[in-house]
Order: sequence, then structure tokens, then C-alpha cells
Amino acid sequence: MANTTNRVKLPYILQSQSQKEVTHNAALDLIDALIQAAMLDISVNTPPGSPNPGDCYIVGTSPTGAWAGQANAIAYYTTGWNFVTPLKGMTVWVDTLALLYTYSGTAWVLTFNPTSFQNLTMLGVNATADATNKLTVSSSAVLFNNIGNGIQIKLNKNANTDTASFLYQTGFSGRAEIGLTGDDNFHFKVSPDGSAWFDAFDIDRNTGNVTFNQQVNVARVLSVQAGGDANLSSSGSGADHDHSLTYSLPASFLTLNKLLRITFAYNITTGSAPPNLIEKLKFGSTTVAESVATITPTASLTNNQFAVSYLVQATSAPGASGTVQIAPIVTGNAPNSPFRSDIAQPVTLATNGALVIKASTQWSAAGTGTNTITLSQFIVEALN
Repeated sequence: MANTTNRVKLPYILQSQSQKEVTHNAALDLIDALIQAAMLDISVNTPPGSPNPGDCYIVGTSPTGAWAGQANAIAYYTTGWNFVTPLKGMTVWVDTLALLYTYSGTAWVLTFNPTSFQNLTMLGVNATADATNKLTVSSSAVLFNNIGNGIQIKLNKNANTDTASFLYQTGFSGRAEIGLTGDDNFHFKVSPDGSAWFDAFDIDRNTGNVTFNQQVNVARVLSVQAGGDANLSSSGSGADHDHSLTYSLPASFLTLNKLLRITFAYNITTGSAPPNLIEKLKFGSTTVAESVATITPTASLTNNQFAVSYLVQATSAPGASGTVQIAPIVTGNAPNSPFRSDIAQPVTLATNGALVIKASTQWSAAGTGTNTITLSQFIVEALN
């Protein structure tokens, strides 16, 4: 008859054995060490100096002293050190790591390997996940690093009308969102309260064209044109000449505090006695700014160029009687500049409709010789 059990090697009480209590108590100590097994530490090679009865350790791979020759064994202390050779599948708790370890047959390994989670129903990192936010992370930063040459973060939705987006929140209330929100165009949206949302701009998935919402302020060039027509003093004196380069400002574009810069560049040729000249900015047929009638060009110029710019700011919401403030950009002694405007400000316009921006010039008379002014460049910029 064998002296121990087959697996854990609990000692049997043998027939006619004296001091049976010794064998029985040794078996109880072994059971005490293995049932609900909890190790103080793992991979320890040097026995602790002052162990207490009941202390258990998983011995390391290079043990010394009283543990020599007991690599990977379970060491438990009674009145001395005792050892259990682990069986494949034996699982113990390690206090210092607060983790379960299982013996693989050759080594102690994590019972649940955190490098290979599969099909988890939810995961909270320093936070509590829930049925909606199945992955929840509470952290000061989150890093996704590449393996190889690049990295992609993929958001896949089921259907065109679904959403795949990044939502930015304050106090768990939405303030900005980018992505495919309700269709397959790329949207940039903002919200003051998490309930009302405004599209800032959208990118069309088929063409890549960008559509800006009228409420969005984006600094950009609206129009750059060159090669305009000429105004000859001999044929156009005394009357406005609306030059051929124009730009149609969209309806309701001039919302409150919207700021434009409009620049006209002119080439001028004069004879020996050029007449006075007036330069104007028009919105449709309305003159909104003009130079005072004291511009007397220098005589005998040939294709001399000068430019005039205007700042245009809406001072009301778009409407049938919207108001707009126009100011020429001048240098030198502004009150005496010939390019100051004597048009009363602000100007009232139907800003809820399209507005055609144009340059207009007027010669006071024919003058002597060839007197010609040509609109060579026309630029419209949105400054906010």
C-alpha cells in the first residue's frame, strides 16, 4: 500500500502505525497550505529570515539556502519549511500582486493573461463601464502608438443614416462633433448646450467641396480677378462708369459683425491736363463709399498703378434694411485724404439678398490728351 495520496501526496495513516497523530497533523498542515491557497509572493529565491507559521511562497527558478533544489515549488512554513511540487492546473492567489497564478506544468503563469483579452462584454479602465459605454477610460491622456510605419483609428457605422463621429463634451454635455453625423458627408458641428447643434461646415463625400454655414466665420479669399475694362475721359466724362469686374456676395452673407476687405487696383494714364476723378465702391446700384471730388491725377502718367481698399463691416443681422459700415483704408493725413468717403455711415442695404460688388469711376470732364483709368485687379476677402 502506498504511503501517500496520488496527487497532492497527503500522508496515509498506516496499519499498526505508532503516533498516528503525527501523520494526521502533517496531512492537515498540507491541506491548510493548499486549500484556498494564498502566496505572500512569487518567484522568491531566498527564504525569508523570520517566517511565521502558515506563510506560503512560490519558489523562484534559482532558489538558495533552505529552498535549494525546490524551483517552482510551493514553500509553506510550520515549524520548518515544507514543500509541495505543483501539479499542472494548480491555481493560487499572490498577495503582493493581487493576481491569480496557475502552474502550466513547467512554470507559473498569470491565470488571466492581460495581454490577450478576447470577447469581453465591457471594460472600464480606472472607471466603470456600462451598457452604452462598453469601453470607459478615465485618464489624463490616452496614447495609441504605431506598430510598423503607421496607425489608423477606425470608426465603422452600419448604414448611411447612422453616426460615426468624435464628440467633444464639457461636463458630459456635447459642445463639438466631427464625423459622419447622419449621412456620409464629413461634418463639423458645434453646440452651446448639447441640445441645439449648428453645422460649421461640411465636406461633400463625392466632390470634396466644402460648404460653409452662413453663421461661420472663416478667414478666406472670396474673389481674385484681373483684366478689367477702361474708363476713357473723352467718352465717359460726367457719368459713372461701372467697371466690368464684379463679385456677387451671397444672400445673408453680411451677418452681424461680418468683416470684408475689398481692394481695387487701377492703372492710370494721363495727358497734359487730366480732369478730376472720383472713385466709388458700389453694392448693386448704391454707392456706399466714394472719394471726394478733389482727385486731380498727375499729368503725363503712363500705366501708373494705385490701389484703394475698403473695410466693410455688417452692423446688423441680415435683412431688407440691414446696416453696413464702410471705411476706406487711407494713409497720411486722413481727414484731408482724397480717398476719404463723404457717404453717411452706416449704409442701409438689403443684406438678405445677393449684393453685387463693383468699382465705379467718374471723370469730371474730357481733359487734355488721353486720360484713361483701368480696373486691373479686384480682390474680395472675408476677414472673419
